Amino acid sequence: TDLHSQYVVFSRHAAARSQRVTIGISIFMSIAMVIVTSVAFIWYDSNTFHTNFAKNLSVLAQLVSENSAVLIAFDSTDEASDLLQSMSANDSVVAAALYVPKEAGSRNQTIFANYVHEDFQGRESVPGLSGGERAVYEGDSLIVVKNVFDSDGEEVGRLYLKAHTDEIRARF
Repeated sequence: TDLHSQYVVFSRHAAARSQRVTIGISIFMSIAMVIVTSVAFIWYDSNTFHTNFAKNLSVLAQLVSENSAVLIAFDSTDEASDLLQSMSANDSVVAAALYVPKEAGSRNQTIFANYVHEDFQGRESVPGLSGGERAVYEGDSLIVVKNVFDSDGEEVGRLYLKAHTDEIRARF
């Protein structure tokens, strides 16, 4: 019976040890799954937010460029400046400009109208040339350039928008 009682005690300890190992593995796996799920969610949310931020700014650029064609056609620089000044409603937009060709058919551009957010005066400016149509992240900024077309479908200028990504950084 002495051997039998030792076996029973040993069996209980082995069962308890096995149970602790199983619980430990379950806890470890649960924590690992929570971490993996959280990282996947943050990655997805970040990518989705970046994409939506770029789409929203591109839509804004499209609307402004469509309204700019008439202003360019009638050489209305004051109204074009007012239109770009309306960008102040969007705190992300720190600079905007309308470019027109120096001569008909020329690739050389001149700034028709521009805007720099009041909080960024002296720190931000618009480039001398807009570059081609695009929507790209450059450092802490999103740059969107849209072609401006007249009613005949001819390019009469380009719109440049620069938005800081502070909204994205604040989110994360």
